[in-house]
Amino acid sequence: MEEDLDGRLSDNMMSLIAQDYLNKMKIKNTALIVVRHEDKKHPHCHLVFSKNGYDNLKINEDYSKIRSLKAVREINIKYGFTKGREQSPYTDSKNKYYQVKKEIRYYLQQGTRSSNAGNGWKDLTHYLNSKGISVEFKFKGDSKEIQGVSFAKDGFKFKGSEIGREFSFSKIEQSFDTAVSSAVNTDEKEIDTGYEPKQSGFLQQSFHGLLSLGGSINPVTVDDAAKRKRKRKI
Repeated sequence: MEEDLDGRLSDNMMSLIAQDYLNKMKIKNTALIVVRHEDKKHPHCHLVFSKNGYDNLKINEDYSKIRSLKAVREINIKYGFTKGREQSPYTDSKNKYYQVKKEIRYYLQQGTRSSNAGNGWKDLTHYLNSKGISVEFKFKGDSKEIQGVSFAKDGFKFKGSEIGREFSFSKIEQSFDTAVSSAVNTDEKEIDTGYEPKQSGFLQQSFHGLLSLGGSINPVTVDDAAKRKRKRKI
């Protein structure tokens, strides 16, 4: 929130604008604080609120980025603030949060594909590290039994299941098993594949029918076939 006039916004005015923003975002009936911050030249404040209202219902955050930008535009017009880069609580840290989450998801999808699975966690960890993503395992008590896995990048950390259900520790383990099974089946198919001439069903039935009628099958040599061909030409 900034102004193009000399002077400063009073605390009361800043509180009023903050309340206007909260109303536009439908953030109400919950614990919140408004903190004035003066680390920059332009006057601004920070809004901190609980996502769970006093009625124990979660505040709706659907399309929060779009609604926030709309609210900021309306406030800029209403109070005559300068028109600069429109910022909102949902275009900075939250934007980075979702961007990092999206990147981790993408690289997990690439790393867990059968063609990249390789030696399981060893290769996946190496692949993710090359993308700036660290892998952390959660162990059961003091044992070496792994219970879960988390992925971190640029100061943000997510459980595998937060990235997507298919990226929990157990699901990724299953994807490794599937990749190995798929590779084995592919090898088997390649080994078993070979040209093996087979008679069609029609020919097999014809031969069986001929034999059942007391007929016989005499092999025809190349010479006999050539002679017959010459006779037909004559």
